Amino acid sequence: MKVTWKHLKGCDKLMQVTWKHLKGCDKLMKVTWKHLKGCDKLMQVTWKHLKCCDKLMKVTWKHLKCCDKLMKVTWKHLKGCDKLMKVTWKHLKCCDNLMKVG
Repeated sequence: MKVTWKHLKGCDKLMQVTWKHLKGCDKLMKVTWKHLKGCDKLMQVTWKHLKCCDKLMKVTWKHLKCCDKLMKVTWKHLKGCDKLMKVTWKHLKCCDNLMKVG
């Protein structure tokens, strides 16, 4: 009986550790899900931004011969877009990495 009691207490302890681990998993999943939804939102914003860039390029092309100053501004804007894309790509790769770990 002494051995059995010790064994049962051991089982109970193992269950508590397992339960803690499962709750941890659940918490990780919630964080990951929140993170992925954030990524999706970021992508939507980026896509909207890129479409704006494309629209701006069409307008700029139309006015290309008239306004050197506008071209400089547009170039700065496009470089900003490129930088944003690099950040987004890095962010998505981090997401992918987190999913593999998760």
